[in-house]
Amino acid sequence: AAALGRFREQVDRACADVRAARYRRQYEALRDYFTRDVAWLWPYARDVNATELASSTLSEFVFRLQASSDLLAQPPVGRFVEAFRNNAAFWVLEDDGAAALRFRVRWRVRPAEEMLAEHVIAVSFEGVDVDEDGLHTWRYGTPAALRVRLAKNSPYRFANPVDAEGLEFVIGAESNGTILRIFEGMTGGAFDLNAQLLTSEDERRQLRVTARVSDETGAPLTVPRFDAYPAMEL
Repeated sequence: AAALGRFREQVDRACADVRAARYRRQYEALRDYFTRDVAWLWPYARDVNATELASSTLSEFVFRLQASSDLLAQPPVGRFVEAFRNNAAFWVLEDDGAAALRFRVRWRVRPAEEMLAEHVIAVSFEGVDVDEDGLHTWRYGTPAALRVRLAKNSPYRFANPVDAEGLEFVIGAESNGTILRIFEGMTGGAFDLNAQLLTSEDERRQLRVTARVSDETGAPLTVPRFDAYPAMEL
């Protein structure tokens, strides 16, 4: 019986060694792809002026992350694992393989922190699909924007409007990652929309509208620090 027990221990150790070697190879392949094809491009680059990541490259990276779910569920085998886990939890893949972000948004959630929000009659995302249950889906690379509209009877106008009446304001530049730029730094689902308003005497006032952004499960959404990964491993 003792000999059989030792034999089983040897088999278990051998199997564990095989799994560890497989996870290590899987990790190194994922890390090498990331450092070679992803890390030097925005939003992963530490240079804010870096070229933007192509949507096809991000989709491939997310595909590789999802294919490595068993690796990411293990105790870390390398220093990039935590960053990979955060990204795997943030992105989803559409049926056609495109990397996307899914989220829900609820406005006017912290009224005590708002300023002149009662003058806003509409806030909507453009370039984002919204289903009947309010789930927003934005595919990385799709031009998008956040449009805000004031009530017609408001005494205020936007300082930088996109319409002749001064009632509409748009947040979002042409970018593969517009929604990432809008939500940059968001933690715990707390989002503030800020803009400058003008009175009839051209005096400036601050507009602030609060929102709660959650993932598709309803948990508060945090946008990861995409450039928060260790120095390149040798």
